[in-house]
Amino acid sequence: MAKKKMDKGVWYTLVFTMLMPFLFIVSLFFPAFAESNMNIELQNLATFVGYDEAKRVYESISMVSDELLIDSGAVEWLRDFLLPTDYLSGTEIKDTKFFNTPFWTAVDNAIYGIVLNVDFALLRLWSLKIWLAAMIVFTGASALSGYWIREIKKHGFEYSSPMRHGIGRRIFYTLPIVGIFYVVAPIALPSFFVPIACLVYSFAVMTIVANTIKRV
Repeated sequence: MAKKKMDKGVWYTLVFTMLMPFLFIVSLFFPAFAESNMNIELQNLATFVGYDEAKRVYESISMVSDELLIDSGAVEWLRDFLLPTDYLSGTEIKDTKFFNTPFWTAVDNAIYGIVLNVDFALLRLWSLKIWLAAMIVFTGASALSGYWIREIKKHGFEYSSPMRHGIGRRIFYTLPIVGIFYVVAPIALPSFFVPIACLVYSFAVMTIVANTIKRV
């Protein structure tokens, strides 16, 4: 039974981790996909924190992105490295088999898609700053609550629940995958994604601490 649960968890993890590179590839060759999703997320952010704060976040990530990719010459170097001179000069490439102008246009779009993905990841990281204080408070309060619940159980001769402890650990183990998904997945997420995730993982921390065996 435990082996079946483990196999199911491995499959869920595998599917989830395969979804991220798939979305990344789609956003590379269809940059309009990433661009529209980023605009939706900015609108959601503006609705939640206000237009001025959302504008400030967007201006901050634009400045950092320009420094990393444009001012540093990284995008220009990548275009010079990947794209033929004829395409860069605007000359139509008439290779009838494969490497024609539409092919190199797709490569150029993929380079632009990289820029959009960096912008999207920066937007997510900057958005986290809005919730950082709340995340610290919730996690600290949950750990402290779990500790006192455990102390009450200890003095009341109550047993800790291995099942609850295991559930809390399983939830907490998904944190790295969800965190990576949040940063790199180029799809619009609701503005309440972070606070809900914060509540869920804070509850997991409280459950783990509260149900740790008494002799520890």
